[in-house]
Amino acid sequence: MQFLSNKIRFTCRKQCLQQKITAYRRARSGASLILVGVLGMLLFMFVGVATDYARLQILQSALVSSLDATALAKAKDLADDSFRTKTRPFFDQNFDNYMSARITGFNFNSNAPRDTLTLEAKAAIQPVFLGIFGLRWMEVRARSVAQVDYNNIEMALGLDNTGSMDGVNMDALKTASSVFINQIYDEEVFRDHVYTSIIPFNATVNIGTANAGWTNNAGLDWGSTSWGGCVEARDGALDTTDAPPANAPSRFNQYYWPCRSAVNPYVDNEWRTGACAGASITPLDAALGPNKECENLQPIQGLTRNRGVLLNTIREMYPIGSTHINLGLAWSWYSISPAWRGLWRGDAAANNLPGDYGNANFFKVIVLMTDGDNTIYDRNAYSGYGFVEDGKLGATDIPGAVAEMNNRLDDLCTRIKSRGIFIATLGLGAGLRNDTKDRLRRCASAPEFAFTPENAADLNATYQTVIQRLYDEVMTVRLIE
Repeated sequence: MQFLSNKIRFTCRKQCLQQKITAYRRARSGASLILVGVLGMLLFMFVGVATDYARLQILQSALVSSLDATALAKAKDLADDSFRTKTRPFFDQNFDNYMSARITGFNFNSNAPRDTLTLEAKAAIQPVFLGIFGLRWMEVRARSVAQVDYNNIEMALGLDNTGSMDGVNMDALKTASSVFINQIYDEEVFRDHVYTSIIPFNATVNIGTANAGWTNNAGLDWGSTSWGGCVEARDGALDTTDAPPANAPSRFNQYYWPCRSAVNPYVDNEWRTGACAGASITPLDAALGPNKECENLQPIQGLTRNRGVLLNTIREMYPIGSTHINLGLAWSWYSISPAWRGLWRGDAAANNLPGDYGNANFFKVIVLMTDGDNTIYDRNAYSGYGFVEDGKLGATDIPGAVAEMNNRLDDLCTRIKSRGIFIATLGLGAGLRNDTKDRLRRCASAPEFAFTPENAADLNATYQTVIQRLYDEVMTVRLIE
């Protein structure tokens, strides 16, 4: 009986323990559910807050990006005040109502020198999660400051003044070039930073009698007149370099068409009596005499910002003579070459121009315009290379001499571009040969700057493209904040 009693007691204890364990487990399961619920709610809140914060960061990044883009683009409009009307529309288009955000603030201003543009903006979005706690909008701010650095531009216009330009082409060139100059110097951004030279050319270039120091005067007999200002090309390799006229070999011989009779009336130049053995005929002019086809050629104009001087140079251009494109290009180069600094007068001398090659603050550009091919129209025709029979172009026949002029033009284009000078070419009219068009296309610094305008309207459009390139170069914009 004692054994049975002990067994019953042990069994009871075991069952009681199991019941207690089961009760504890049930109680713990309820607590776990509460804990899981609390943790789930905290996780939900964390994800919600993180989502709203991430969206705010994305908005901040977009706002900064749009503000920076606007500052960089519209700082270029500081000079003419148009930034006041263009800045906000540009920003709105760029931001494009991103994430359905509201622009709650937008301000812009420029400093007195007009070389910085400061933009500030605020944008707000509605939260996804935090709205349940009463937060209606989340806002971010951004600020952007753009600095404008102004560069100087040295631009040489090499303009064909040959006889083939007479009439419609010369009228179109004068009109379009005048409009071009006026547009440049009407713009405040260009007015103080663009220096322009003009190089009228035919088969020679008139450097002006004031620059006689650049020439070798061999004591020539000018008859009843005097040297008109034109020069011959230099001999040999000097013809395709920008070496300054520092000594006799590098100086230019004065253009001197000697007395000479010819069957071709266009090149007949018998300006002395007695079959050129007698006295000088009076008067002598651009049609007869040692300055034949030079006297009416407008002298070159060195770098200047004087609008009136430039317009007068264009106005006085006169079509005469044949075409030596390479001479026009060479003298365009000299007018912006630092090797010639100290030789030019006026604005160039006053401002220590031309500037150095490789100077990031100078953009050098040549606009070379012609309506014809390189030509020598008669063996008795005198030019910057004398007579064909003189062999200064390495040949004593016209085709050979013209071929060498073309080679020198190609060489000049390559040398000039290697110095970092930008070249735009304008082949005016429909009369250019295909090989000349190809040569001008190769000469240009970029295919899109090898123009072939056929009339005045085309020429105006061409100049507008050049102006846009000048806009791109005259200002450098960078973010400083």
